[in-house]
Amino acid sequence: MRQSVYFLVSRAIIVAAADDGRLVRQGWTEPPQGRGTINIIWSCLFTISLSCWTVLHPNIPPPRTSVWYRISDRILSLLVGILAPEAMVYIALTEYVTARKMDKELAKSENFGSSWTMSHSFYSTMGGFRIRLGNGQNPGACDRWIPAWTLFNLVRQRYLNKHCIPTECEIKDKGKADVFLKTLTLIQVIWFIIQCVARSIQQLPLTTLEISTLAYVPCALCVHFCYWHKPYDIGEPTLLQFVQYPRGIGKYSRKYRRFTMAHQFAETATSALFPVNYIGTITGFFFLVFGGLHCIAWKGHFPSLWESWAWRGSSLVLATSVPVSWLLGMAASWVAQHLFKDREEFTNNPIVTAPSWVEKWFNMSPGIAVRFPLSEIIHGLGLGLYILARIYLLVEVFIGLRSLPAACYMSVDWLKIIPHL
Repeated sequence: MRQSVYFLVSRAIIVAAADDGRLVRQGWTEPPQGRGTINIIWSCLFTISLSCWTVLHPNIPPPRTSVWYRISDRILSLLVGILAPEAMVYIALTEYVTARKMDKELAKSENFGSSWTMSHSFYSTMGGFRIRLGNGQNPGACDRWIPAWTLFNLVRQRYLNKHCIPTECEIKDKGKADVFLKTLTLIQVIWFIIQCVARSIQQLPLTTLEISTLAYVPCALCVHFCYWHKPYDIGEPTLLQFVQYPRGIGKYSRKYRRFTMAHQFAETATSALFPVNYIGTITGFFFLVFGGLHCIAWKGHFPSLWESWAWRGSSLVLATSVPVSWLLGMAASWVAQHLFKDREEFTNNPIVTAPSWVEKWFNMSPGIAVRFPLSEIIHGLGLGLYILARIYLLVEVFIGLRSLPAACYMSVDWLKIIPHL
């Protein structure tokens, strides 16, 4: 009798849980019966793409470049931004700090004064002030751009008239700020967040793809704040006309680079190997936020047990690998400098000599020591772990859709959340 009662109670619990959609698992689901798999994928990819596309403020490309080149640069940068949104944060913070410092100093100068704004500082760093070296009528004339400090000296020495510098309104008019696209992005992000909050209130599970999409929001907000005054998508820089052509101006100018945004991301990845400044410390916080939000799925539903543990481990690695490697690198450098004060190679940045198999592998001459700074080795290990974890999470958010709780496909009952008359 007792066994029969136990069987009936357990059976009722299983049936109730199945009706709630928590134990029943299903794969690809068509949208007519609720929200389908394609709805989830489209909503997440649309939100991520819009967020990354609108916050990216590309530098000015080389003059006379084609539209297809600019689009390809944006698409390439979009893909890199999706892979590593923390890189977008680091670039935006670096440009903001540079522009802020420039604005404070040049706005106090007699030559510019209040006419110099943050928009001018950003416009300068993105290659907005162009000069033409040599004869302007010569087909081989070279166009380059000059930074703000060179522009300041040229105006101060009266090689340039400050009235040839565009005003803030003229700079903004040169940009192609798409108000409609930014408004659409804001609406989409807010709606996506509301849906996720509503599902949590009604205890409906989120997919890992939706949780991963939420992790992009803090990074996008930070980049948007940093680029608030930066001109958006300027195609042609301002060609400056000299009152008197200055000698040797070429060595103070800089070349326009092709695929400028891709170069910035590559430089950011390389800078992660070197000692960290305060901008890197702030970026480390966003590593913790981005990876920490992935930990929301810590007790989530996965197709298999090993995928569940792999997600947990990868989320922790994503959040901590790079910041912890920076801390360990600084700690190891400090310890090595204090333990080996008498050794010259440890006076500044501790250096580790590579083993003999490295010489054989690269076919190097014997007796040539291959040395690597200790902090760079530790930072490189942290960056390598981050890349592996990021690749796994990107793959898992899609392959995990093959088996989800049925409750993931249940729509939110808005009548239970929004009061109605």
